[in-house]
Amino acid sequence: MPHLNPFALSGLLIAISYFPLFLFILFKGKTKVAKIFSFHIFSVFIWGLGAFFMGISSDPSFTTNIWKFSYTGVIFIPVFFQHAVLLMLNKRSKFYIPFIYIQACFFIISIFQNKMISGVRLIFGSFYYQIGTFRCLLSFIIWIGITSAGHLQLMYYYKKCFPEQKKQILALIFAMAGFIGGIMNFLPGFNINIYPYGNFLVPFHSFIITYAILKHQLLDIRLVFKRGIIYSSLIGLISIIYLIIVVSIERGLQGIVGYHSTFTSIITAFLVGVLFFPLRNRIQYLTDKHFFQGSHIEISEQNKQLRQEIAQSA
Repeated sequence: MPHLNPFALSGLLIAISYFPLFLFILFKGKTKVAKIFSFHIFSVFIWGLGAFFMGISSDPSFTTNIWKFSYTGVIFIPVFFQHAVLLMLNKRSKFYIPFIYIQACFFIISIFQNKMISGVRLIFGSFYYQIGTFRCLLSFIIWIGITSAGHLQLMYYYKKCFPEQKKQILALIFAMAGFIGGIMNFLPGFNINIYPYGNFLVPFHSFIITYAILKHQLLDIRLVFKRGIIYSSLIGLISIIYLIIVVSIERGLQGIVGYHSTFTSIITAFLVGVLFFPLRNRIQYLTDKHFFQGSHIEISEQNKQLRQEIAQSA
């Protein structure tokens, strides 16, 4: 069985949270913005999948190939995001959009020319990680630049957008937490020995985007759900997250304390199971509050406004 260190587990969590979201947006989204944004989500999935395999690999050669695969996704994460933001804000750019795609292609070619990394090294006594070259550093700087530009555009637009758009834009701004966590993944590649725990922040981006789609029709995706479907989906998602967190904590404790106890693992699983049932009730409460009651209030306000318009016209 492969060693599931925290980095591998964070990659697994990214992969399982982003791939369904990618398919969901790709097939439910009807606009060009939605299609471009789905590619942004898929790019993050590519990174998550690669991070998982890098985390469990004990073969430097295999890790090098996986890094090449996953870093292609990393390069396009801010590109598709920025493109989608500009489309969402109805902004045209004659030179900027071609530039961000051209630079992405340049760095991808550099990857397969073996000019982005000089090799891999074992870090934290746990897994192999790339050693970045100057081109890799340059790609990181541009990555941050494009990401920052996209979020600054959203912040500026938030101040003047229509009220019904504010919650959508605000969700995209809050989802920036995922990008901030992703920055930590670059640091070990430049000999900055900080464990990439920030990878666990990346899925928060997908959770916020999912919430914004369901609650605020982000990307113009409008869906009607039955309560049971939402409960089942949320409970299933929480179960997976709990499983990954428990295994991650257990592996971390084994590495720190140096014990290997099946009994402790069983006790931990039991405690999580005990906590799960109150959590289910909490999920139902929050689902009613944020999805259904909110919808009823919005419908009532719309009906009230419609009656006022009819009365005025009469």
